[in-house]
Amino acid sequence: MKTNMNLHINDLSRIPDSLREELEVAVVRVVRSGSYVLGDEVKAFEAELASYLGAGHALGVGNGTDALTIALQSLGIEPGDQVATVANASVFSTVAIRNVGAVPVHIDVVDDTLLMDLKKLREYGKNKLKAVIVTHLYGQMMNMPEVLSIAKEINAFVIEDSAQAHGARLQGKCAGTWGDLATFSFYPSKNIGALGDGGAVVTNDPELAKRVDLLRNYGNPLESDPIVRWGSNSRLDEMQAAILRAKLPYLDAWNQKRRDIALLYNKAFSNLNVRTLPVPSDSYVAHLYVIRSTRRAELIEHLEQRGIHAKVHYPNLLKSELEVTRKACEEVLSLPCFPWIKDEELQSICEAVADFD
Repeated sequence: MKTNMNLHINDLSRIPDSLREELEVAVVRVVRSGSYVLGDEVKAFEAELASYLGAGHALGVGNGTDALTIALQSLGIEPGDQVATVANASVFSTVAIRNVGAVPVHIDVVDDTLLMDLKKLREYGKNKLKAVIVTHLYGQMMNMPEVLSIAKEINAFVIEDSAQAHGARLQGKCAGTWGDLATFSFYPSKNIGALGDGGAVVTNDPELAKRVDLLRNYGNPLESDPIVRWGSNSRLDEMQAAILRAKLPYLDAWNQKRRDIALLYNKAFSNLNVRTLPVPSDSYVAHLYVIRSTRRAELIEHLEQRGIHAKVHYPNLLKSELEVTRKACEEVLSLPCFPWIKDEELQSICEAVADFD
């Protein structure tokens, strides 16, 4: 039965009035400054983000895909090099790999978390891979100590795709501070999002930071390092940096609210005919709350009738035949999960899923 509810995965219009006022102040500050690209706001946000993460360097870029592409370039990834990634996290990392002429190698995922299967990564073989992009999918952190151990064995660089894991921590260390480089997206729906596109590359290596800095701003044809002679135009603008500065102090509280929602859902669905992901502590920031159903299309239609808009993150756009990946892409759907969702709405969602079961 259709209801008056119109509940989306993430309703960005619901931010508190107090935050809305802070964002308006930030926008006015930038307008009055007369500086709009790679100015003081960007420098301040880069410093604040690096400090929050516990990283040596953070450099703002135009978007998350550019961040991945520039990260690969800065490591000297060349046409024909093989780079491992996953196929169930949409096309983003695959696009970046192809942007530099490299060859994407899709590794299957494990069934319980849908994160990269590290046993299969190891099995792929030493010296075949130049780099590994590990995606902290849905806000779940990869087992980074094991990732780094395998990368050392197979002689590969590690890039953390942290676009969905802002603020996630493992052993007290933030996502984005483990690998050679890490990338972030600040697309509006992320755990901290801009009012448009934005991204960042993070590293503890000052030489890599220098390369990223040059590559995001056309490069330097006079530079002796051939990697940074030719770059691109991918710069975080002052307006988005100011917006992100206003939001960053709230990230941990918002992440805790997301975790609380995920725990509530998991409890409500524990005896139903749907599969849920595990909810570890602070290594999970619930960017998306994903369940699995063998009757996904019917469940989505059922929820739509209740005014609840579920989405698929992600369909099998790469036509992967990897067994776990393929099956997961046929079953996953995301339910509304954002800090400003109301308790009564969460209850309605839980009841709707239970009614379907």
